[in-house]
Amino acid sequence: MNARAELTLIELIRSFMEYAASRGAESFPPMLFGSLWHLFLWKIRELPEIANIIGGFDWDGPHPKNRIFKEFTSHASYSYFARSRDDSRLILTHARPANQLIPSCLGVFEKMFAAAKQMPGFLENQEAP
Repeated sequence: MNARAELTLIELIRSFMEYAASRGAESFPPMLFGSLWHLFLWKIRELPEIANIIGGFDWDGPHPKNRIFKEFTSHASYSYFARSRDDSRLILTHARPANQLIPSCLGVFEKMFAAAKQMPGFLENQEAP
């Protein structure tokens, strides 16, 4: 089975954060009450390589909410690889030195990074285009 087939949404987000950090991103939006993350997942939901990982959305407010992400953040499952700064933005704290998923998913992460760069406030201190 290839790496993409084994990805979960949590692993996809962690790997994306690691990739984005390698491209110069220093912080990410807060995950708890993370409307930017929900909008980001909505924006990338149709990438064929990851569409089945992202799952469904609910429209019970002003923006779509990803069901899996909502559950993931309600348990603070991200705390083993990221922490909040004083301004609530997340910083990656446990980046793996050689993430095995990145080489096989490089094209997907490049598309995700390009989408994140188009969203004001998503990436902080990002590398120039």
